[in-house]
Amino acid sequence: MVDVVSGRDGVGTGGRGCGCKSESEEAVKKFRGRRLLLAVAIGLVGLLVVEWLRPSHPVVVSVDSPREACWISSVDEVQTTACFRHDFELKQEVVGGWLAVAAEGGFELVCNGNSVGMFSLWRSTRPFQNGLSEAGQRIYGGESAMSLNFPREYQWELHANEKLPVWFDLRPFLRRGWNALALELEARKPGAAMIVWGEVTLEDGSVVEIHSGRRWLAEPVPKGTTQFEWTRPEIRLRGWRQALEQGHGGRRLFRSVPDAAFGEAFDAPMMVSPPGRSSSQDWVLQFDHPHGEGEAFLRILANGPYRAWLNGRPIQPDSRASLGLADGGWQVTWEGRRPLAVTPTLMDPDDLGQGWGGERFADPRHGDPTANELTRVENMANQTRERPTANRQGQLLYDQYGEKEEKGRESDPKGYLEEPIRRTPMSVARDRSVEQFSAFGVGRLLVRGKNELRVRTIDGDDDRYGRTRSSKLAVDGWERTSGDWRNFTGDGVWQRTDPWGVEGEVVRGEPLNGLNAAVPAMKFLGHAGRPTQRRLVAPLLMLLVFAGSGLMMKRCVNASFSCWLADASWMPPVLVGTLVIVGFHAVKAAMLERSELLFFHTSGWPLVALSAALLVALMVRCSMRGSVRGGSWVERWERPLVVALLIAVAVLRGWKMDYQPIDDDEFASIQAVVGIAEKGVPEIGEGIWYTRSPLYHYAAGLLAWMFGSNLWVLRGFSVLAGVATGWVLWAMAKSIFKDPRIAMGALVLYALHPFLIFSSHIARFYQQQQLFLLLGIWAFIRGFVDKDGSDAWRLGSLAAFTAAILSQEISITMAPVILLVFVLFGRKAPWRSDLKLVLASGVAGLAVFIDILAFQVKCMTRSVGVSPNVEATISPTFWELGNLGSMAIGYSRLHVVLSLFVLFSLIAGVCSKQRGILALQVFVLGGIVACNLLITSVSFRYQYTLIALWILLGVHGMAVVASWLAQRIDGDRTGLVRRWVGVACFLMVLVSWSPWRIPGSYDEKILGDPITPLRHVAAMERPGDKVMITEPHPHAAKMEVGHADYDLVVPLLHDFTYRDRHGVLRDRNGDAEVVNHIGRLQEVFSRGDRIWIVVNREKFRSRGKNLRWEYPGAREELFIRKNCELVFRSHLWNLYLWDPAVGRYHAFRQEPGGWVD
Repeated sequence: MVDVVSGRDGVGTGGRGCGCKSESEEAVKKFRGRRLLLAVAIGLVGLLVVEWLRPSHPVVVSVDSPREACWISSVDEVQTTACFRHDFELKQEVVGGWLAVAAEGGFELVCNGNSVGMFSLWRSTRPFQNGLSEAGQRIYGGESAMSLNFPREYQWELHANEKLPVWFDLRPFLRRGWNALALELEARKPGAAMIVWGEVTLEDGSVVEIHSGRRWLAEPVPKGTTQFEWTRPEIRLRGWRQALEQGHGGRRLFRSVPDAAFGEAFDAPMMVSPPGRSSSQDWVLQFDHPHGEGEAFLRILANGPYRAWLNGRPIQPDSRASLGLADGGWQVTWEGRRPLAVTPTLMDPDDLGQGWGGERFADPRHGDPTANELTRVENMANQTRERPTANRQGQLLYDQYGEKEEKGRESDPKGYLEEPIRRTPMSVARDRSVEQFSAFGVGRLLVRGKNELRVRTIDGDDDRYGRTRSSKLAVDGWERTSGDWRNFTGDGVWQRTDPWGVEGEVVRGEPLNGLNAAVPAMKFLGHAGRPTQRRLVAPLLMLLVFAGSGLMMKRCVNASFSCWLADASWMPPVLVGTLVIVGFHAVKAAMLERSELLFFHTSGWPLVALSAALLVALMVRCSMRGSVRGGSWVERWERPLVVALLIAVAVLRGWKMDYQPIDDDEFASIQAVVGIAEKGVPEIGEGIWYTRSPLYHYAAGLLAWMFGSNLWVLRGFSVLAGVATGWVLWAMAKSIFKDPRIAMGALVLYALHPFLIFSSHIARFYQQQQLFLLLGIWAFIRGFVDKDGSDAWRLGSLAAFTAAILSQEISITMAPVILLVFVLFGRKAPWRSDLKLVLASGVAGLAVFIDILAFQVKCMTRSVGVSPNVEATISPTFWELGNLGSMAIGYSRLHVVLSLFVLFSLIAGVCSKQRGILALQVFVLGGIVACNLLITSVSFRYQYTLIALWILLGVHGMAVVASWLAQRIDGDRTGLVRRWVGVACFLMVLVSWSPWRIPGSYDEKILGDPITPLRHVAAMERPGDKVMITEPHPHAAKMEVGHADYDLVVPLLHDFTYRDRHGVLRDRNGDAEVVNHIGRLQEVFSRGDRIWIVVNREKFRSRGKNLRWEYPGAREELFIRKNCELVFRSHLWNLYLWDPAVGRYHAFRQEPGGWVD
């Protein structure tokens, strides 16, 4: 049998002097493995060269901000937010304006009270630029590979958002006179900075520059105003401090957006379709281009749907941006069945005074858009006050062949309808055109020589459903040559043709003479062009090299090549160098959702990959000249290394653990532990117990009773459990795989796994559950699968699994997996051993039964309603079968590279038929399936206990790959090749985890921080003040402030509430009075007390100035924003103060009859 890689079948490896045998077909077959390795290496090198010469993605380039612009921050050193404002006067009308913003964290840009754009701050496990409103400016346009509920964080610092500035078009938002630029910055650590620069072009061509600096005002919160007022130019800010300058340099910035798309003046001719034309038409421009691909963009201003092509290729950006009019959706239109049943309405002349007036008034000119004036009308459709019959209800539901009726009016005769007071502006009484100003990156679509740009538009039908104006179109294009921007469409001649026509009517168009505020803001929608043909370079080169080398050997074309191929000394360097190149591509695939992707969007990363591969190949070549040492240094230094790694595990999990905020679930456990330490029972309120996870809570309660109920003790217990888990993982790996290198590699990756680091210092049962589950699996394999299994291991396995269930009841989902492994791999034991096991199982079952009974009887309070909140429970579920692969992916694609080696481990386990390895693999895969099919709430956190075993299988897969390749490369250097291949695979996985982001994360608030604002309340409250906090954090207020008076929860979650003896609905954990709608909130405000309102911004989903009315709680949030002062902010938390003495009160809405809601 011929080896796959080397092709050796007993032939010696010394090829020198052996004579060329390429004329024989046997020699061709003999060296086909070597030819394949050479072909793969050359193919990958060729792919990198082509990627360097012609990048297949938009290249980011370095950008220098003006010297006048400085990084600025707030002078506050506690809060993680900042509000910046800059007022300036424009003495003429504005014809152009843009702004670039780079910030450490997230931000929202508001100009004259109107939101321009935002970059919402999300968890670091979310994709890079996930919250960016300018979707076309994201460097990765794909969806998240995995998005599950309840994401647990990684011990990572935030994405490098500041490296990629965001460009905005300011022109429509500016006006003559005084203007106000407001920027609200939020980050995960105090002192976050931002830099801003831009330009405003006036009517006479003069330019007003905008730079961030000391003249900007900065406060951590809008001091002395509400959240709505501080962004408006008519509001003068008093008492605000100047921004703190942090200098100009120190941070390297990049851009993927052509900055000239925002900076260059748009002066293209406006082309108008002839009156009465209703069919599609193409606008064609032919131009010469002296260069090939490069940096270029196209801007299109249109008032109707269109589709554009450049050189026959569609201008379809590879981004998540909404294309709007550019998506070609007009090709499928709707025809009305009857004429319009209304008479024409007089248009507002102000809206028709400009050629692009459709978007002139973005906000209604009559009243505040947030002041929703609604009228409440009693439903009088059913005067008899009777509900309709069942037949009538069925008729209302089955309306396939009739006009749909208002079902709500008749199905609930006792209800009320909320209908808006119809004040429809005349300008929107008829169907009108909607304008759109878009920019596209088209550098990859240009070719050298003659180019053709084709834009297809369509006019409305000639009836009353059609638009009121003809289609208008204005297009210009720019390219960058020798560092300067050149308009490549300015000298061309446009033609109007039929669809795909070659010749047509020449169109001159009318000059725009500049843009004004009536033209909508320009949006960059992304880069077009997908060079899929370049991806064929690698397979074509592989095919040519493999087939060509075989042909050369067969025909004796080059004897020296055959002799070189026969010499195996070149194979180890080439193999390891090839693995380095493969590693770069694998790491790139893992980095698609992280800010590290910026490196792979630079033009020089292929050269870095080639240089690294060449350097490693030279290192391998040099190491081959030395003597081969016997044994392994890992075996000689095993014990000191294990101790050092366990210390590293403790340090990485325990470092600054008191700085991180307490998680909402963690508060519940802390309450139970403190109750046990003080009273001996997990009582969290009067008559309310928290009996879940009794083993964890009583163990932690014992430590709290001995050393005190402080955060170091409570979280330190989890850290110690994490260290013990690391030792169990190392011992299990050494016991099952009999290889100390596999055990050591698994321990290293366990120590550096960002998910495991973060979860291991939470005062919750996660780490203890993982410890006992791993211990149970190890003991099960030793007691039931191995030949020398003893009763101690069997009973120890049962005890460990029982402890895991008592640490987290949801661990019982492993029961069917345990049964499956026992059926497949269990060995027979004496009846005395089975009898002991049965008796012990009865005791364990009784303990689990008592735990569940206590939860149902003592922990659960009587339900007073149906909750929309769905808590995880054990029940068959088949909602999201795709989540079965969540472990293989991980948040931010963390496990993508590791899972490749897990696959090799599974294959090797099946081929080797080793019972212990197969049993471990069934435990892991079966546990993943059980977590997804037996737990109702789909979440990656329920698979947390299996991550350590997934790491173990991945390291075993690396060892399998290294051994398999080493045995087929060089018999004399097998150990050397195995070590180099193993190190390359290990570093490939380690780099894909971004371990450099761990050190900086200890200075950031990874989770939302309710502790800091609550401590501010404790320091500033007066006697008689009340505290209101969003669900589920009343217990946090009770622990930090001493009392929690109101629980703000919209919608009402009944599983967090109970009714006291007076019938008042209260929160279970904090005993706070529930406030669950706007009426209750107004009633509480009317009591005359000062109220501190602590709001979790992840519960109230409006991240910026504009409210999101589709989410519950929008009315309550509006009411709080308009009546309360924002006095303090932390990461993801706002602190408001309602003070009746201020004299500010705005009802949510008020009707002419005096009724207030």
